[in-house]
Amino acid sequence: GSYLVEYLIAEGHSVTVIDNLSTGKIANVAPEVDFIELNLGHPHDLTGYLKDVEMVFHLAALPRVTESFETPIQYEVSNVRSTLYLLMAMIEAKNTNLIVSSSSAIYGNPKQLPTPETAPAAPLSPYALQKFMSEQYALIIGEQNGINVKVLRQFNVYGPRSCNPKDSDNTSSSVINVFRHRKKCGQTIEVTGDGEQRRDFVHVNDVVEANYLAAISNKSGHVFNVGTGKTTSINELAGMLANSWTYLPERIGESRISHDDISKIRDELSWKPRL
Repeated sequence: GSYLVEYLIAEGHSVTVIDNLSTGKIANVAPEVDFIELNLGHPHDLTGYLKDVEMVFHLAALPRVTESFETPIQYEVSNVRSTLYLLMAMIEAKNTNLIVSSSSAIYGNPKQLPTPETAPAAPLSPYALQKFMSEQYALIIGEQNGINVKVLRQFNVYGPRSCNPKDSDNTSSSVINVFRHRKKCGQTIEVTGDGEQRRDFVHVNDVVEANYLAAISNKSGHVFNVGTGKTTSINELAGMLANSWTYLPERIGESRISHDDISKIRDELSWKPRL
């Protein structure tokens, strides 16, 4: 979110940020923005904040797969109810342009690789199910109320701000940054499962550009994958940073592979990963 804000400011836009700071830091918020601290998962009168807004980017979510099993109601509030409250406020404020950040987790363990947007949803965790529900609510309600909805199913996003240095095992952080942090601190890199699970890692700057291209496009009711079309195993990633590592038990709800087919976003939005 903070990278997207900086990109929008650089493009000449005035930006309002609504965030409860549950997974972010106020230090990452650009001083030029109008910052409002509140929780989208609880009822608020958002209409006033959304008046005369050109674009709405919905990135709010709790992203930890394991914790979504432990506190599914809390995750439902953050990942689904927040979308419904936002949609109702957008309808009231007559906003017409919504870009929803969804997740590749909705595909589960897909049979088709690389995986296109037409692949069936097969969520393996409450988090993945909630992300699918969130995007579908946006598409269904948005279409009925004149909102131009674009959904971005983001694969494994990484970037410098995606790891809390106080929590090197933060499962909402990019595994790349977790590994880097552990190496920097002289700690052993820990790999979950057998390490042969493969991920499509995409840099946050590329994801930001995809968000903006979706926002300014005239596409409506479309879902786009955002990744690189390439995969790396967790063992391969660990080997780039260390000569040895240890293994932890496999995490429940994790897919074996995420491998993105990016032909649709490449062809329709002229987007491709740069990093």
